[in-house]
Amino acid sequence: MPRITVVVGLCMAGWGVAAASAAATTGPAVDLQTVPLTTMPAAASRSAPIVTADGNHIACVVRAEPGRMTVMLDGKVVGSHPWILPHSLVIAPNSRRMAYVVQANNTMLVQLDGQAGPAFHELDTAGVVFSPDSQRVAYRASRGSDQWQIVIDGTPGKTYTQVGRPQFSPDSRRYAYLATTGKQWFYVIDGKEHGPFEGAMLGCPVFSPDSQRVGYGIKQNGKMRMVIDGKEGPVFDELALGTPIFSPNSQRVAYAGLRDGKALFVTDGVESAPYDTLGLPAFSPDSKRMACAVGKDGRRRMWLDGQEIGQYDTASVALFSPDSRRVAWRAGRGKQSLVVLDQQEGPLHEAVLDTSMIFSPDSKRFAYIYRPEATSERSVAMVDAKPQASYDLIAPLPVFSPDSRRVVYGARRQRQGMLVIDGQEVGSFEVLVGWPLLFAGNDTFSTLALSGEQVLKITARLKPQ
Repeated sequence: MPRITVVVGLCMAGWGVAAASAAATTGPAVDLQTVPLTTMPAAASRSAPIVTADGNHIACVVRAEPGRMTVMLDGKVVGSHPWILPHSLVIAPNSRRMAYVVQANNTMLVQLDGQAGPAFHELDTAGVVFSPDSQRVAYRASRGSDQWQIVIDGTPGKTYTQVGRPQFSPDSRRYAYLATTGKQWFYVIDGKEHGPFEGAMLGCPVFSPDSQRVGYGIKQNGKMRMVIDGKEGPVFDELALGTPIFSPNSQRVAYAGLRDGKALFVTDGVESAPYDTLGLPAFSPDSKRMACAVGKDGRRRMWLDGQEIGQYDTASVALFSPDSRRVAWRAGRGKQSLVVLDQQEGPLHEAVLDTSMIFSPDSKRFAYIYRPEATSERSVAMVDAKPQASYDLIAPLPVFSPDSRRVVYGARRQRQGMLVIDGQEVGSFEVLVGWPLLFAGNDTFSTLALSGEQVLKITARLKPQ
């Protein structure tokens, strides 16, 4: 197998207490191994590839020839049919099961683990839903016009005019979905109907992390209410999509809504003051703290533990550190953006990628991606308050090692991909594919790269000098 050994020096700067812990680190040697995983057909003839959660396998749907499509897993054909819905390919969380939708003779069926399921008039083009433990399977199926049902573990449920996409609880034991019959709306939870209602909310029902609690929005008499554990909350004109939100310990719950033109959020049954606008609430990992972007008088602030902080034009959802002591959010001023960390404002940028903000596992370090110029799409990683090099693209996004000492991301410059390890560029790949970086221990991580039509698994081992 190809192997490259390079010596790189660390390029880190601390933010607060992080400086002391990072300063003592010495540069590692990088043992970079590339192993061919499979070959990929030309992009025009295949669907977007799917990588298993463990990073060891890759699959896609390929148009092999006129009137024939195949499913390829690690370069081998594992299924061949007249027509496969390209976006229906799904791999289970445990990386061991696969399902996709086949269409033939005016019918559709689910091909699950190589076995064909019953034929239906129509199936969900997004494919099946696997439970978190990968043992259960659910999907939307139709016997004809306005005759939809949910198939759970191979057993079709009651027929409705339309049904929503099913979901499993975190412990995989429970399931729920939204259903309609004419103008009546229902929530079906563990096979039991709740309703009828005049209206309902997309994205509901929502299970708590411990799977014991459930929440959903209903419309009755022209008004909306949130129902938590079967108990109806106060009346609103509208409820915010993306809520309710349960705390990590499942003991607390928050949601937002509009009443008489004003926005309010409700936490544990207690209403906030009225605002002009609201973001989505966020709980800290220990469930003790909460933050929510609020707006009034044309300005945005962050409501944090009962205090309103800052004045901005925009504000994102807050991000808490793993130890719940620190908090960060992206804020906007005019056409520029900045990051607020521990209530301290950072430098202004042309743009900040909200989803790139990340704390290290020990909560001492922090990183995000920003764009420095309005006229360029180039990106820069800010790590511990120090900007690193500029690239045409940064993907995968920064990830810290389990011990928080390393930070790694993928980057591309002038069509050449590379890994960036502690600020130093390592390797050279035609295209670094934007799949996640997976750490296995503190000094070993892996990702995937593309070299021509060949997919490579790249494993980097950092060796102290």
